[in-house]
Amino acid sequence: NPGACAKYLGLSHSDLVSNFEAGHVCWDDNDVIKGKPTGAVRISFGYISTYQDAEEFLKFLQSSFVSKPIASSNGHTLSMNTLNLVDNQSQQVVPDVRLKSIIIYPVKSCQGFSVQSWPLAAGGLKYDREWLLQGSGGEILTQKKSWPLSAH
Repeated sequence: NPGACAKYLGLSHSDLVSNFEAGHVCWDDNDVIKGKPTGAVRISFGYISTYQDAEEFLKFLQSSFVSKPIASSNGHTLSMNTLNLVDNQSQQVVPDVRLKSIIIYPVKSCQGFSVQSWPLAAGGLKYDREWLLQGSGGEILTQKKSWPLSAH
């Protein structure tokens, strides 16, 4: 939701309006506009989650997504500082994170299925959100427009 995270992304009201006028909506492919991120990813922790759980997730982000500065489509460079994740008590590097399961959504906005392993492709998980459904009038169907797509 662009409006919900605008404050934390440093987006002004005029940035939000400009992004909307440029056609940006939730779940589109416009992750960066004019060098600024348009949204955020949220991770939820339960009541039994620990500080180490958060550190493990940060390590996963670092190993999976942070490798070097990235140039956005408009030429601006995006970067993130390298994270040094160390257990505060033992002062040792946190061990690798292992995936137990993941949900793959081959058809965008439709129900996914859970797998324990899955191949990767150049753009991420193979076949994830690879296809979409088009209505009889040519419009792209989404859960917002057609909620039964996500039904079990």
